[in-house]
Amino acid sequence: MNFINKKVLILGLGINQGGVGAARFFASQGAKVKVTDLKQKGDLQVSIDQLKDFPNIEYTLGEHKYEDLDWADLIIRNPALLGLDMGINN
Repeated sequence: MNFINKKVLILGLGINQGGVGAARFFASQGAKVKVTDLKQKGDLQVSIDQLKDFPNIEYTLGEHKYEDLDWADLIIRNPALLGLDMGINN
C-alpha cells in the first residue's frame, strides 16, 4: 500500500516504543503523521527525540482532539489505550 501524503493519526505515543515504531514506519513511507498523547512533552521527550529526524510528524500533546480524528485517513491506536474514555476533547 502507498502511504505517500496519507494522513495517519497515532493515538498514544507512549514511552514503550509502540507509538514510536508506528510513527517512524508511516513517516518513513511519506505519510503526514500526527501523534497525540494525554501525556505532556516532558513525559514523552525520550520518545519524541527518537522521531526528531522526521519533519512530517506533528504532535498534539496533553489531549486527544476530535478534530484530529476527523483529519486522519488512517488511525492507529496504541494498545495501551484500552478504555473507551480516551480523554478526547472538542
